[in-house]
Amino acid sequence: ATCSRAFTGEYLDEEPILLSAILTTDGDSDGGEEPSGEFIGLIKLSAKGAEAVKRELAAMKNEGVLEAADLPTLLNRLIAGGEPIEALYVTGHWLDVDDAFDLAKARNLV
Repeated sequence: ATCSRAFTGEYLDEEPILLSAILTTDGDSDGGEEPSGEFIGLIKLSAKGAEAVKRELAAMKNEGVLEAADLPTLLNRLIAGGEPIEALYVTGHWLDVDDAFDLAKARNLV
């Protein structure tokens, strides 16, 4: 994922960090920028954000692309449409668990 600014560790910054793009599973690029972080696939929506997502999902359904879409595709479309999406950097206490081997390693750490 690329964001409006890189992680700094300054938690008291007043300016929100905005998501610029997410690399999608179909290989679409994130604009060629250096990634700011890794998207973990978790979102929280405000009431206004939920309405924007509903509208975009309806548009994707009408275009016939909804069935093959994923969350990064949806978010990239919202960004392209001018919707501001805030990002939250989280550091530490996270593990990538992609398969049974990763899960076994993670169990040894807790």
